[in-house]
Amino acid sequence: ALGADAVVGTGGPADGPGDLAEALLEATDGGADLVIDCLWGDPAVAAVEAIKPAGRLVQVGNSASRDATIVAGRLRGFSIDIRGHRNVWAPAPVAAAAFRRMCGLAVSGELQIEVEVIPLERAAEAWVRQAESPGKKLALSP
Repeated sequence: ALGADAVVGTGGPADGPGDLAEALLEATDGGADLVIDCLWGDPAVAAVEAIKPAGRLVQVGNSASRDATIVAGRLRGFSIDIRGHRNVWAPAPVAAAAFRRMCGLAVSGELQIEVEVIPLERAAEAWVRQAESPGKKLALSP
């Protein structure tokens, strides 16, 4: 509904990186050229297994795990590039321009963010739900 060509769930604890790598390969018709990784851990391991030769993984978060065991031969053999990214490294004028563009898209309706407002007295529930990645922004209201 939001324009994705395919959606691949990360699965439960029983699903390992091998199963996820197969799902990613299928969803990308044989491999991705670029992966923006917000998860790290097993999902990143699977993504590396599903990247095409000379592909790139850009690592921006680690909500699945702080650690990932990547096989060195896969990196060398496929000449895969892994880079980290943090918004704070962008020059101030670039960050400001991107923020203005994002705000403009939000105002025009081209950028839509699903928000669920939760009463402040249910803050503890909101924290638990946020940790489970609800797929929308949760906002507390007094």
